Amino acid sequence: MPSTSSRSHPDLLVYYGSGEVATLARHKRVVLQADHYLPSDLKFLAAHGTQALAYLSLGEDTGPEAPWQLAERNPVWGGHYVDPAHPEWLAHVRAQAEVALADGFTGLLLDTLETPPMLAGGRLALVTLLSELRGVVGDGYLLANRGHHLHREIAPFVDGFLFESFSTTWEDGYRALRGRELLDNATRLRLLQATGREVYALDYADKPDLADFAVQRGTHLGLRVQVTNRNVTGLTG
Repeated sequence: MPSTSSRSHPDLLVYYGSGEVATLARHKRVVLQADHYLPSDLKFLAAHGTQALAYLSLGEDTGPEAPWQLAERNPVWGGHYVDPAHPEWLAHVRAQAEVALADGFTGLLLDTLETPPMLAGGRLALVTLLSELRGVVGDGYLLANRGHHLHREIAPFVDGFLFESFSTTWEDGYRALRGRELLDNATRLRLLQATGREVYALDYADKPDLADFAVQRGTHLGLRVQVTNRNVTGLTG
């Protein structure tokens, strides 16, 4: 049963669960885990006018041991950070994108853009990755998750930004961000909006009043807001 703490927006739904294609089809765009859906599901969504974007990680890898993986891991999710300049990582990412598009996805969500290797000299490698992916998707939709410190490098290649945890977070328990955090995010939002790209918010809540706060604040600042749970499996309707 959908959580009463979830909120969706008709323009974009990020959903990392499986199934629920009838609910997904109520949205203009959906972000999905590529291995959770069959080509027939994607055809159903396309027939209903819904554009499906495949999740793609650029800065972390949760797969088996590989030469591009670094020893350091993400302390929360456990994936290996990667060397973004490793040529085999570039080939691996491109291959994942090509498979997703062949299955029926028409765009990508680009995640983990702010890993330590990316921020510590990985800018050029990220631009190379984005250039490759823009070539793969062509006129398809590229959505970058966060990427605040790299927004100038990212903007020429993407169609939109997803601002995760704009008003609320699941870290340290579900909560509203504090005063300084809210002010800093408002400043980051203005920088993203200045690029001329679309900007969406993905917030987190476990109670209806927290979800309402996120939607009301984001909408006031010109954002299309979704509120979900930590695992991004919340749905409404």
